Amino acid sequence: MGKNTFLDKSDIDITTRESAIKGDGWKVDQNGKGNCGIAATLMAIMDNFDDSKIEAFYDALKATVYDGTKFGSITNSDKIKARVGKRYTSGYAGTPANNLDYDLCVGMMILLKEHLRNHVDNGKEKWDTNLLYSHTLCNLTGDSWSSHPLKAKDVTVSAPKTGGLNSKNGDIGLTVSSMTELLGLMGFKTTETLIDANLAKVKANHEGSKWEKTDNSTVFSHLKTSSKVGAIVGVAFKGALGKPDANLFDYVAHWVYLPKSQFGKTLTEAIVWNWGVETNLTDIAKVMNAEFVAVKLLELEVK
Repeated sequence: MGKNTFLDKSDIDITTRESAIKGDGWKVDQNGKGNCGIAATLMAIMDNFDDSKIEAFYDALKATVYDGTKFGSITNSDKIKARVGKRYTSGYAGTPANNLDYDLCVGMMILLKEHLRNHVDNGKEKWDTNLLYSHTLCNLTGDSWSSHPLKAKDVTVSAPKTGGLNSKNGDIGLTVSSMTELLGLMGFKTTETLIDANLAKVKANHEGSKWEKTDNSTVFSHLKTSSKVGAIVGVAFKGALGKPDANLFDYVAHWVYLPKSQFGKTLTEAIVWNWGVETNLTDIAKVMNAEFVAVKLLELEVK
């Protein structure tokens, strides 16, 4: 299980990469592919890897992705290995530099889809809402997005048939409901907290076609004495101002991970993890070329 055999059966050693992100979860990155919410989930796993329960969930995920082992009782989870592998042979995966990150995140995406569609009431509708969310996010950023089916006949093509972001790359936006389900699959209990003052200001900004900075300074203050083991932060951003449907999903356009080591720190001190970068909610604007405002927290506990 220490080798990735998806790239033309070559010996791609995942052990070094695994050691790197276990020690520094902020390094999780998918080489420009994938979803920030799923990446943040992997970051949460790495931040809590010293907990034996979380390590066991990670080992089960890796066995599903690389060995074809069924994940608990989830229908079709034993087929995830083949479905991830087909993304390589059909040209969707390309050659991600951080292939372990890509494989595990895409594996989690497929696992979530099967869980929702086969084991959750109204799960198909909940999954389809993620597709709507993905289209909405692309409206905000000006990108194109597709959920082009990966049919058996596609395995001989050398590149995706559709340009832009594609769910077969792992590019999909997850609603809070779906993220809560995914985090549950990975061993976490979730508490959702709306940051009412910031959300109200963001709403007023959009309704008034303006952008006034909000105050993130107290966003994390209540976590100072918290027993939580991390938090995923949903942020709105200035670039969405005036865009269609920007108000959907509480204006959340991106997710970053807040490790427990940062609980109780001020806004300028607190470090968040974002796509292979350690930064804060002030400097993240420079990284993502947008001014961010925290509007939602998903606070995590180990089950």
